[in-house]
Amino acid sequence: RDALASLSEFSITLLLDTLKDTEDRAVRMKIIDVLIRIGHTAIPEIESFLSAREWYVRRNGIYILGEMEVAASIDKIGALISDEEEQVQSAVIESLTKIGGDKIKPHIEKGLNSQYKQVVLAAMQNLDKNVARKRLGDVLQWLKSRKGIPGEKDEEIRTEAAVVTGLLGDDSAVDQLVEVIHEKAFFKGKLLEPTKKAALMALAQIGTPKSIQALRDASTYRDHFISRTAQDILRKVESST
Repeated sequence: RDALASLSEFSITLLLDTLKDTEDRAVRMKIIDVLIRIGHTAIPEIESFLSAREWYVRRNGIYILGEMEVAASIDKIGALISDEEEQVQSAVIESLTKIGGDKIKPHIEKGLNSQYKQVVLAAMQNLDKNVARKRLGDVLQWLKSRKGIPGEKDEEIRTEAAVVTGLLGDDSAVDQLVEVIHEKAFFKGKLLEPTKKAALMALAQIGTPKSIQALRDASTYRDHFISRTAQDILRKVESST
């Protein structure tokens, strides 16, 4: 890696061409590491990735510029928040967050209008509360939308929705979080556990008398997973006050 970085004038084109073609994640990450070491000399070529036809090439370009914290590329990265691919949109928010600064906020705010729930949730976690709360009603609806047989992808979204509810919610969200805690499934019930744990943690994070009482109630449930998890969270809450 160091040898390739020291020969940056000759290696950039080779590395970028290889990065475009490889499907091996380990190789891809090694190349990205070398490009980051090469530094700003590689930026113009890396920015050319952002207009590539292949979605994974666009994503790689966004990722590298974020790792390098290239503030001058904020607008070019941010323009891809409307990309048709979810992975590209997600990479935009992740990279802009790494770069930081006020200039990233208008781009991340556009992520609130994404057609992809996980992009919206990621955007909400990286915006001022008064802006992010515009979509809180939708997030509470996503929490409600459990399928009869839980699916891994669906529960990942609902878990993240519970996390966002803890960050942005108030007493109006408590009843919905309690409903999540009470949910049961005849099949694949284990998939609900991360969602339920996130709902319990959200009650603690909201931190109002109503939400804390709901957490205390959960600590006495007959369901051992719920009661033990609620008790652990309550101990942490009480030790920090």
